[in-house]
Amino acid sequence: MKSNDVLVKSIFASRSSAPEWYRRLATKRIFPLQDCKLFANLSRQVCKCKTSLQQVNASLEVTIGRICSKLALQTIAKTENEHIPGWNSRPTGLEADGVTTQPVKL
Repeated sequence: MKSNDVLVKSIFASRSSAPEWYRRLATKRIFPLQDCKLFANLSRQVCKCKTSLQQVNASLEVTIGRICSKLALQTIAKTENEHIPGWNSRPTGLEADGVTTQPVKL
């Protein structure tokens, strides 16, 4: 095992810009238990981030669905009102109870 340590040191010790794990590898052996704990912590963080992202996506899905429904209802109401003969949403000068008066001159 010592020959491997010497080989690792000779390969990575000359690299001044080597990342931290290169330096760790060049100076001592990596402990499997330590790496396993690190991996477990990273896995938990990824899981938390994934859960959070799923919650945000679900919330956006609900919000977008509500907006689309509202816009669809507005569009339907607008097109139906345009197709009803004699019905106009603008005031015409006629009374609401059906009694006619003189139309307003513009």
